[in-house]
Amino acid sequence: MLPRKSRLKVGDYFEIGAAKPIQIIKKPLFSVRVYRSSLGFPRCGAVISKKLDSRATVRNRVKRAIFDAFASQVDKLQPADYLFFPSAGMAKLTRSEIMEIIKIGNNYELREDNLIL
Repeated sequence: MLPRKSRLKVGDYFEIGAAKPIQIIKKPLFSVRVYRSSLGFPRCGAVISKKLDSRATVRNRVKRAIFDAFASQVDKLQPADYLFFPSAGMAKLTRSEIMEIIKIGNNYELREDNLIL
């Protein structure tokens, strides 16, 4: 389970959403926007709309899987705010498939050559 301090609160979404992301990662089933953070540890958030699925149970299952994938690899990430945007295809996947797709590791490494300035 992801510790509370590592989760972005809903109010933080609006605060960081006004800022320009330093990196945008697009995959077939989701995208991730990475924002600068001065807190010294990575935080995760997920924006899950009703387009994903009209049922709240499905949306919550996807969100929990995203947070679990993030928690399992949080020690490999640089301090930043990571905001996930899953697409509708993710609702059809199982929890283990979602966690496999969102392997964080080197995919979200903040490198100078792919930063948006």
